[in-house]
Amino acid sequence: RTACGQLPAAMRDALAEVRGRVARDELPLLSLLQTEPLQLQSSHLSFQEYFAARAICEEGTRLSGAPPWQWPAGWANALAFGAEMGEPFAKRLKRAAGVEADFLDLTGKLGGDPPTVMRVVALFSGVLTTLNLGRNKIGDEGGVAIAEGLRGNGVLKELNLRFNSIGPTGATALADALRVNGVLTKLKLDGHELDLPKLRGTDPVDPSTNHISAEGAAALASALRVNGVLTTLDLADNHISAEGAAALASALRVNGVLTTLVLFQNNIGPEGAKAIGEALAVNEVLTSLNLCNNNIHVTGAIAIAEALRGNEVLTTLVLSHNGIGPTGATAFAEALQGNEVLTKLNLDGHELDLPKLRGTDPVESLDGAATLSLWRNKIGVEGAKAIAEALRGNGVLKRIILYNNELGDEGEKAICDAVSEREGFELMISSAVASPTRILCTWSK
Repeated sequence: RTACGQLPAAMRDALAEVRGRVARDELPLLSLLQTEPLQLQSSHLSFQEYFAARAICEEGTRLSGAPPWQWPAGWANALAFGAEMGEPFAKRLKRAAGVEADFLDLTGKLGGDPPTVMRVVALFSGVLTTLNLGRNKIGDEGGVAIAEGLRGNGVLKELNLRFNSIGPTGATALADALRVNGVLTKLKLDGHELDLPKLRGTDPVDPSTNHISAEGAAALASALRVNGVLTTLDLADNHISAEGAAALASALRVNGVLTTLVLFQNNIGPEGAKAIGEALAVNEVLTSLNLCNNNIHVTGAIAIAEALRGNEVLTTLVLSHNGIGPTGATAFAEALQGNEVLTKLNLDGHELDLPKLRGTDPVESLDGAATLSLWRNKIGVEGAKAIAEALRGNGVLKRIILYNNELGDEGEKAICDAVSEREGFELMISSAVASPTRILCTWSK
């Protein structure tokens, strides 16, 4: 008090004002983050936090304790300083955390204070080419934060956000970011709950607007129309239904770069398959399409098969567990007679009556196919003999998968005999008496 009394009048007045504001809680020195457990944070950027950020930038610095992707809120201000320092800080932070490569797998590893950790993720995304953030429950808020980082990102090429409870809000933010991001080539969004029925009537594919008014998959479809770099889009298990498939199909008509589309387990049904089929008829870049477990049934299978007649680019098609039956299989057999591009066709799980298909010769018609998968089709001994006969005249097929088909010893022998002189041929088959699947025979001279 004695020292304060010796201050000039102006200083004493200023000190009194500060004391008054502190007493009225109008000048807090600490911000309350949470009460249980108690967490406080400095409400202003301090010299200590500034020098902590500077120390991270120094060559040879190694962090101890929890890694940055599990930091508490106490690191928030130091990261704010680091963000202002730009890319050099991000690179040094990555190295100080012991990350030397250009890729980082953080599957299920995020912890600490979510806003602080998302700032770390944003910094890392600017100095990594591949980042895996699967199974971290980052939710819509995390999705929005990552999307914001993608807008100006010129480095990250592959991003995995599988199973993170990202809903329509986060998906829309990511779609909006994809409109301006010119680097990201692979995006995985498996397991997100997108409410597509709410997206009806939103006109998600109008290229004249830069404002995304729709949500979820429809927003992503809209972004695909203008994005010129994304080559792989994985939307497995997103419940997009026929409406989402139709939106994506419309985007595929004009998209000139996407080569791989995964729609595994999305319940797109026959109508969704029809929309995809119509897009395949005109799309000139998509080489791999996965429609496994989508309940497309016979109608959808016929639509996809018809599209294959004029498609000259698709090399891999997965349609397992879709209930297409013998009629759908026959449609594919007939369509493939005029298709010289498709090299991999997966029809696992379909109830195919191979003896009835002898007239269409479904194996020999695969003149351009290197792999044929007929897993779990109950083709039996007679079906195996039919396949064996077709294999004798097919010189292109290099691998056939026949797991769980009740071939019996006689059926297995017939197929093995048919390919026994084929150099490099791989026969993946399951014994009638042994439960585990196995590669029964592979020939290489």
